[in-house]
Amino acid sequence: MKYRITVRTPFGRFSGTMELSIDGDSASGTLSFMSFSSSFIGDVSGNSLSFSGSFDTPIGALEYKASAAIESDGVHGTADTRLGKLEFLPER
Repeated sequence: MKYRITVRTPFGRFSGTMELSIDGDSASGTLSFMSFSSSFIGDVSGNSLSFSGSFDTPIGALEYKASAAIESDGVHGTADTRLGKLEFLPER
């Protein structure tokens, strides 16, 4: 599935996408916003998703650990990074 998302960062709000593949209780995909894209892997339990990955940025790798819920209107979640929290919501 491909979801259009809004990502709230300490530096503002940005449009992006989350591509998500689920196979049993495993998940993989790509999280993209601004000019950054990150592959991730994670676990699924019901509609809950936990995953981690890393963005390559001009200031080095930015690792994140995220949790999300897959709802009827899209994906809602948060990711913790060393630069602060990211929140992603369905784009409206």
